[in-house]
Order: sequence, then structure tokens, then C-alpha cells
Amino acid sequence: AYTEYDEDGAVQHVVVCFTDCTALKQTQLYLEKSDRRLRLVLKGSTDAPWDWDLVSGRLVWDERLLDMFGLDRTRPVLHIDEFFGAVHPGDRDRVETLLRHAVDTVGVYDAEYRVVLPGGGIRWIAARGRALAGPDGRAVRLLGAAQDTTARRDSQARIARGLASMSTASSFL
Repeated sequence: AYTEYDEDGAVQHVVVCFTDCTALKQTQLYLEKSDRRLRLVLKGSTDAPWDWDLVSGRLVWDERLLDMFGLDRTRPVLHIDEFFGAVHPGDRDRVETLLRHAVDTVGVYDAEYRVVLPGGGIRWIAARGRALAGPDGRAVRLLGAAQDTTARRDSQARIARGLASMSTASSFL
């Protein structure tokens, strides 16, 4: 609004400009509903989302992912070096190669790797993501989700050991 006054300071004209923001409000409501729906889906799954800003190197992690890595829940924003520091040394080069490929090709990332927990334990993580391109066509973000696959891996190992012992026992018969 713009007000014009006469020489005596009395209001002479008020100019008011209106903008129809119906489409903006509808878009805002749609995004809020979509955000709520996504949050509910994630709460019902075992997936833990993550978002890596390739420009700043900052990672934003869901609380479940922080728990999987044994990290402090009050620090959901990390640096990529903290992630690599937690990845098992035997898996680090492969994970870095897969991430680099996803970034270079603005493609997908899919890896299963070990994490060394702060107390020294090992946890298996399966992570999948997709790179997003900026205006110049180069990757600027990598977003995805991770799952703790330790229990599945442990079960597979027990089954394999059981089959191996059965095979050994049958060779004596």
C-alpha cells in the first residue's frame, strides 16, 4: 500500500495493489501434504534417509542412520569425512569409488558396506541413492536411504555354517 498526502498532511489517496496468490497457496498446501505423507512412509519403514550436499560436503542424516552408525543424535549434520571415517577400512575404497561414479555420471549409488561403531563393533549397512544435477548438468546433491543389514548378514552366515557342517558330516557317512 502507498499513501499520498496533501500539503496539509491529510491523506489524499491510498494506492493498494493486490496479487492473486491462490496458486501459491495451493502449491504450498500440496507440498505440506506431500511432506507429511513422506514422513509417514519413512516412519513405517526401516529406511533411514540421508542428503549429501556435494558443494559444501555436508551430510544431513535421519536419526535412525545416526543410530546405525552409533553417532550422536544431536548432530544430524555431518561432513563427508566423518562418514568415510566410520566406513570399515576394507570397504572404504570401494564405497568411495561407487559414490564418485554416481556423482560423475549423475547416476545412482548402491553399496553394502561395514561400519566400525565407536565401541569397536561392526554393523552392515546397505545404502542406495541418486545424484541430482544442477543447472549446468553436474551433480550437486546425492540423496538416498540406508538400512541396517547386519541381522540378515548374520542369518546368512549361520545358514552357510550350518550347510557347511552338514556337508562335512555327510562326507563321513
